[in-house]
Amino acid sequence: MSKKLQPENIATDVSAEKTEMRIEWWPIERLRPYPKNARKWSAAAVQKVAASIKEFGWRQPIVCDVHDVIVIGHLRLAAARYLSLTEVPVHVAADLSAAQIKALRIADNRTHEEAQWDSILLGQDLIDLKLDNFDLHLTGLDMSEISGSIFGSDSAKKTTALDDAGLEFKIVVDCNSEQHQAELLTKFKHEGLKCRALIS
Repeated sequence: MSKKLQPENIATDVSAEKTEMRIEWWPIERLRPYPKNARKWSAAAVQKVAASIKEFGWRQPIVCDVHDVIVIGHLRLAAARYLSLTEVPVHVAADLSAAQIKALRIADNRTHEEAQWDSILLGQDLIDLKLDNFDLHLTGLDMSEISGSIFGSDSAKKTTALDDAGLEFKIVVDCNSEQHQAELLTKFKHEGLKCRALIS
């Protein structure tokens, strides 16, 4: 895999100061998992992160302390091992105290739980991705979550909206008359669209 995370120095504002964020590529064996890591994950989570790294490349480094112990990124390391990678991008938080390292490890996991989805905006993005023929599984969302965001939570249970490849999108057109319906059916079929007549 190409090393897409290239910048050696990334400047970020911290209060009134600017600090240098160095990113290095380490052999995967150099990283040491934190033995008391309280965050757990499933095999499915590892596969989702691995799929993301494979598709988008590394967009976040793993953060370690000065003893090479992971502060942030245990799941990303597991995904890298799943992909049989030999190197990973690492930022060493050398400017943090031992107490800050411990607190950051907890805070990074906890703060992710504060966010919530706007299902309408999420659904719009998912529809756009589907129209671009993008694999919605790469968003990390389960099919029930995708269906619920697009069709509403009640529709997430309707298996008719799903097939093995993903989602099916349908449009219902209101016709003025039976003749209008027949004309539209003829037109759509000539355009190669799969359609059928409904009477209600």
